[in-house]
Amino acid sequence: MDTIIENYRCQLEEAACTPGPGRYGLRIVLPNDISEVFPYLNAVLSETVCNYDNEILIGRDKYQGYAFREREIKITGINGSHEVRKAVREAVDKMNEIWRERGQITPS
Repeated sequence: MDTIIENYRCQLEEAACTPGPGRYGLRIVLPNDISEVFPYLNAVLSETVCNYDNEILIGRDKYQGYAFREREIKITGINGSHEVRKAVREAVDKMNEIWRERGQITPS
C-alpha cells in the first residue's frame, strides 16, 4: 500500500483555544485507521507529544500544529476558509510521503 490516506472528509471549526474571527481549526475525518504511521510521524515532526492514554500524537511542522488520532487529523493555525484546501493537501501529502518512505525512517 503506497498511501495511508486516500479518502477523507473535512470540517472547518472555530478554534477552541483562541476563538475569534478568522481563527479556525480543521478536522480531517478518515475512514481508515492511520495509527501505524504514528511512530514515523513522531520521528519526523518537531515538538511531538504522545499521549498513549488518549491515543493521540501532537506535533508541529512549519507553522501548523497537528493532533493525530486513529481516524482523525486536527490542524491548527488556519487563518481563513481560503487556506483549507492547501492545509488539507499538505497534511495528506505529508502523511502519504512519510508512509511511502517509512523504510528509511527510524520510528520513534
